[in-house]
Amino acid sequence: MPLLDAVPLLGPWRIKRDAEKYQRWAAFVHSGPDIFEIVSIRQSYRRKGIKGYARWLDGRSSAIWIRNAWPSIGTFVSAEGNYGHGEHHQEQVFYVNRIIAVMDSSHVAAARRHMSRMKKL
Repeated sequence: MPLLDAVPLLGPWRIKRDAEKYQRWAAFVHSGPDIFEIVSIRQSYRRKGIKGYARWLDGRSSAIWIRNAWPSIGTFVSAEGNYGHGEHHQEQVFYVNRIIAVMDSSHVAAARRHMSRMKKL
């Protein structure tokens, strides 16, 4: 049992916060055609963007290129883009054309806790 759930004064507050984060996560999941988590960053260019690897919600992974944005590892991104051939590593790369929304991983953890609580009811 997480520590905050055991504390009577903080427990209801956390339940409410998790429910709110669950609602934001549910809206985020439906916000765009491609939703993925940044799992590693191969290179970050100060004026260009990042090259790295991402994992989609369905479990597949791919190299990514995000121009003019620098999301950190663990961040979830809702974006539009297309696949193309990578220049240097001869692999398929997902080129992000437009970022729709970004969400940190705390929302995923809160959504999982909220869903677990709802199953117990």
